[in-house]
Amino acid sequence: MDFAALGARRPLPCRADPDLFFADNITDRGAAVRICRGCPLRAPCAEYALEQREEWGVWGGLTRADRLELWSGSDAWRVDDEGRLRRACGTRQAYFAHFTFGEEPCEACTAVQDEHVRADRRRRLEGEHAKGGTVTGYHLHRRLGEAACADCKRAVAATSAARRGGQQATGGAAPPVAARGITGGARSDPATAQALLAA
Repeated sequence: MDFAALGARRPLPCRADPDLFFADNITDRGAAVRICRGCPLRAPCAEYALEQREEWGVWGGLTRADRLELWSGSDAWRVDDEGRLRRACGTRQAYFAHFTFGEEPCEACTAVQDEHVRADRRRRLEGEHAKGGTVTGYHLHRRLGEAACADCKRAVAATSAARRGGQQATGGAAPPVAARGITGGARSDPATAQALLAA
């Protein structure tokens, strides 16, 4: 690629301050990467550096570290439409990277994240069952979209009964009992307990 000829036809950002694109300072390298993103020759420049195995400098928005990742032949990385090195979609790292870049997660990344959440809830539910069934276990059943087991239902009923007993002993209202470990979980009350036992 004849960059001198290309630069004669159109202004190239790297021609104005070439030292910036070969800087050792990470801040300067970051600035060079950002400048590359607005260059009309970003894509062919990056392709040239990859094909010629350029060891140093920022080329087409790719740093030496970026090129090393791509040269490794790993399928874990990709270059997006803006020339940014990204995790390949279909992983949890890529799922969170979508948010970092201000994007909605793609279907492949969302599916992987949803499966991870389900597996984590199933693991936690096993721990609650090992305790003999708990209110937390009941809410985990609900989060998994399934009917609660008998042990977890009994735990909710027992919690409600204990609250009723506390109210009768003190003559006042007891504070609601939150489902521990479940953010935004529903509170247990006598009506809920009766409905659960009848289910």
